[in-house]
Amino acid sequence: MRGLSQLLIRERLLLFGEEGTGKTYSLLGIALAHPQSLCYIIDPDAGVAKVLEELGGAKQFPNVEYAMCPGWPEIYKAFNEAHAMLKKGDWLFMEHLGRVWEKAQDFYSVLIYKTMAPEHLLTLKQAKAEGEKVALLGSFGEEGDWRTIRSLHSTVVDRAALEGIYNIAATSAIRPLNPKEVGQQWAMVYEGAKPEGEKHNGYRADTIAQLTRKPIPGSKPPAYTYLAKILKDKGRKVGAELDTTDRGFWGAYKEE
Repeated sequence: MRGLSQLLIRERLLLFGEEGTGKTYSLLGIALAHPQSLCYIIDPDAGVAKVLEELGGAKQFPNVEYAMCPGWPEIYKAFNEAHAMLKKGDWLFMEHLGRVWEKAQDFYSVLIYKTMAPEHLLTLKQAKAEGEKVALLGSFGEEGDWRTIRSLHSTVVDRAALEGIYNIAATSAIRPLNPKEVGQQWAMVYEGAKPEGEKHNGYRADTIAQLTRKPIPGSKPPAYTYLAKILKDKGRKVGAELDTTDRGFWGAYKEE
């Protein structure tokens, strides 16, 4: 057992919102604010590379290691490299957790059913519509599929959250909660919308913020005020709305 003096204090952030609300900018703002820390980016859809270049590239971000990961094997390999490399005070950035979850599903579906997850789901739905007896469990047809996929996903996300000594900041797109989700315990922190990805990702974060933007009336060309609503923040009051314009989430959060 460890006493309070031995606890490892680190950040575990989850930022989610619609496209254009400053999620990637906020990640890179953390890297700029910690020039002495190594920041390792796992990017499953190449969304970070363009923003990196626009903000100055390797010259501006000498402390950033970047891994573009088109599939689950690349995500797994990059994570293991980062997990071994990052030390206390460093950062692991996981861009687009929804894509990470999809990559785990696709990898499993191709390995077991020889087709991508969406195509497999469509085949099952068509069979069911035509009256064939198909046992559906989520998107897949055999008992235990989802358990295995979640276990696969956990080899990266849970290990980062529970075993890592480094800080974590992750982003995700947003989708509305459906009626069946509204009353579930894991969804109660959200206000009608949730981050895309595996449904328990919210448990893995200590701080969750929903990013939004509002147009500035009369601005030409159109300009926006960028905001972050704090939905979960262990040890601190929730509900604050921070103005993140021109400084990203981290700058606004540390001043709160």
